[in-house]
Amino acid sequence: MWVKGSGGDLGTLTEGGLAVLRLDRMRAARRRYPGVEREDEMVAAFDYCLHGKGGAAPSIDTAMHGLVDAAHVDHLHPDSGSRSPVPPTGEADRRVFRGHRGVGALAAARFQLGLDIAAVKAANPQAVGCVLGGMGSPRG
Repeated sequence: MWVKGSGGDLGTLTEGGLAVLRLDRMRAARRRYPGVEREDEMVAAFDYCLHGKGGAAPSIDTAMHGLVDAAHVDHLHPDSGSRSPVPPTGEADRRVFRGHRGVGALAAARFQLGLDIAAVKAANPQAVGCVLGGMGSPRG
C-alpha cells in the first residue's frame, strides 16, 4: 500500500514522500490493537509494516487507508466539509454520494477510526464515501 507520509503535502508530493507498507502486515495489526487507551502505540507499529527502505514515515491516518476493504481510499479535508461538526445530510449529500454513503459512530482515535470506517464499509458495501464530521477541526 502506498500512502502519503506523515506531514507531507499533496501539492509537492514526490515518490520519497510516500510510505510503502505491506498491506497484509497492516491488516494483521488489528489482532495486536490494545484499544484506544494505548492508541499511540499503533503509530509505532506501522514501522513493522513498512516494505523496503526509504520513503516517508507512515502517518497517524494510515489505518484509515489500510483497514478499509477498498481498491483505494481518498482521504480529503475540503474546506466545505471540514468546517461542519456533523456529517452533512440532505439533498446535497445525496447528489454527491448518489445515496451510497456509509454513516456510523466514529471514534477520534486514529487506529480505532480505521476499524470503524472498515466496519461502516462492511455494513454498507454499496457505500462510495464516509463523511467524518469535524475531521481536522479542533474537535475532531
